[in-house]
Amino acid sequence: MLYGGAFVAERYTAVGAFIDGTPAGPDLDPVVARIITAARDIPAHRLFADQARLAVLRTAATAALGDADALLLPAAPGHPTLAEVAADPVGTNARLGRFTSSTNLLGLCAVAAPAGEVDGLRFGVMLIGPAHTDERLARIATLLDRVPAMGPGNS
Repeated sequence: MLYGGAFVAERYTAVGAFIDGTPAGPDLDPVVARIITAARDIPAHRLFADQARLAVLRTAATAALGDADALLLPAAPGHPTLAEVAADPVGTNARLGRFTSSTNLLGLCAVAAPAGEVDGLRFGVMLIGPAHTDERLARIATLLDRVPAMGPGNS
């Protein structure tokens, strides 16, 4: 919903006039400019439809969290190469934001923490909770440092 929906119109409201008045150059990323200026043509009815759909999803997410202290997810679902990003910047970023973009849209709280390595590449996890649970999530994240690393000798 973030990249392909009407919520990107908020970004156009904030910086669209600047982007429209700025010639393309090294200070203006063409992909970001394309995403933001595309919002200029999104009809108002689509925003209301997206808001209604988001309300349903927010209710479902809140119910799914229930009384859990936190939901633990990967901070990002992979390690794309620079070539993969260059070939499909919007798609790659949408995949990387699979677990993070929804957090903002749903009004949830999240904190990311380092979690180790896989095949020599660092990775992190994200703890998600209801709005205003920042301190609780930060306390839980500090406990992750105490969990022994899993590996060939520790499994």
